[in-house]
Amino acid sequence: MIVEHVAIVVSDLERSIEFYSRIFGFRLLRKTRTNAFLYLGDDLLELIQGNLQAEPGASATEEWQQQQVASFGLNHIAFRVAELDSALRELEQEGVGTLVVPPYEFRPDVAFVEHVDDETLAAAARPAEGRSWRLAVVADPDGTLIEIVQR
Repeated sequence: MIVEHVAIVVSDLERSIEFYSRIFGFRLLRKTRTNAFLYLGDDLLELIQGNLQAEPGASATEEWQQQQVASFGLNHIAFRVAELDSALRELEQEGVGTLVVPPYEFRPDVAFVEHVDDETLAAAARPAEGRSWRLAVVADPDGTLIEIVQR
């Protein structure tokens, strides 16, 4: 099983489509009145139009199907980059100036690592011998946290 997509509830669907397309290179796959799916390679990002005045549905199923979402955001979404400092400079040039967590270096205390042959997954499993990971966190226009990680 792999992550199929990440969903973010947004205050302005069009603004968020433009933001994720311009800043991170996503392309619009499909869009409805209430949501849009963007893609980057095989990765999917769902943007859902939030509505703070949404009335609760008769059931959770109805709310889900009608996308009656009365709050915005998620915890965070992460993007991997080849070089953190240059990625942060590019984001700053694009007007993404909200740096929530300044860059720092870390080596996680990994209790379990699955052996995988895929380079992308292996890079996320643990740092290479003698190396650390670096990350910083910025925010999108609605304040959703975006982790920028160099592995």
